[in-house]
Parts: sequence; structure tokens; C-alpha cells
Amino acid sequence: MNITIKITKGKDLTKKEWELMDKERQKQYSPTTNLFDRKHHANSNFFLIKDNKDIVAWGFLRPVVMTYKKKKYEIFAMGGIMVVEKEKGKRLGTILIKSMIEFSKKTEKTILGFTGNDTAKFYKKVGLSVAKDFSIRLEMENPKTKERIPDVDGACPGIYFEGKDNFITNVSRAKGIATYWMPDIKEPHF
Repeated sequence: MNITIKITKGKDLTKKEWELMDKERQKQYSPTTNLFDRKHHANSNFFLIKDNKDIVAWGFLRPVVMTYKKKKYEIFAMGGIMVVEKEKGKRLGTILIKSMIEFSKKTEKTILGFTGNDTAKFYKKVGLSVAKDFSIRLEMENPKTKERIPDVDGACPGIYFEGKDNFITNVSRAKGIATYWMPDIKEPHF
């Protein structure tokens, strides 16, 4: 294996790269799964793991503003984590997450994603922290209508690497709900 990591903005991804990610998502999830919204991912940082010239794994860190107790936190929403089906078992997911953690260290920003209880152990093993049932501490809030949209899937673990802002610690230690808005997301989760 000849592994390299390419970090690029969504707006700089090629049509071929977008199509590969969409095709693999549909293959592993379902033909009707949501595809990446290119417009809303223009400023996302995509992490492409390559073996020689082939993309074998990817994920993104998307800038998002969280509001908690009237304070704004600029963090990265982590999502889209995927390893090409035929490449699983080669520790590519570990390489991907570790590169995202290094990015967080350099930018000093928190990264936060969500996962199921069954996969939380993997993320913890590769260097992320796990906040049990953290999804219930966040709600989407439409900035125009102020309508709140809670997570309909119930509580699930937050997986994170805490930046200089201490966002996760601050939300975890006190009562209240942090809010964010992503117009392309129909239900909470990134």
C-alpha cells in the first residue's frame, strides 16, 4: 500500500471524486440514500485517503457555528466517514480519523460527529472521545423562524476531539441545549 492523504475544500473536488463518493454511499447504504450536497459542502474540508491514485476512504469536517448560552462556537461537524467496501480491514478508517484529529489540533477547533453505540468503540480506540447520548444536547434552530428541530432518532453518542474552545466540556457540564443551523440537513445530525 502507498497511502497518501489529500485535504481539499468541497468546492475543489473534481466531478469524478464527487461521483465516486456518491456511488459508494449508494452501494453501502441504499440506492435512495442522500448524496452529498455540493453547494452546502463547498467549504467543507474533505479528507481523501488514497492508495496510489485510488481514493479508498474519505470523510469531511464541515464548518458550523454552535450557539450555547448565547456564546458562539465555531467548530467542525464530522461526517461522511466511509471506506470503500473492498478496502475495509486495512486500517484506512484509523488513518482517516487520525488525520482529522491532527487537523483539529492545528486549527484548535473542536470536531464533533455522531455514531451508533456499536461503532463508538472504534472511534474511541482511534483517538476520539465519546460523549454518551450527546445528540440530545443539540437541536437545529431555523434562524428565520426560530423553530427548533430536535433529534428524532433518540439519544446517540457524540464522537469528538475537543478544541481550544472547550465546547463539549461547556455543554456537558451545564444544563441547556446548543443550537446550530444547516439548511440542507432535514433532520439533526451532520
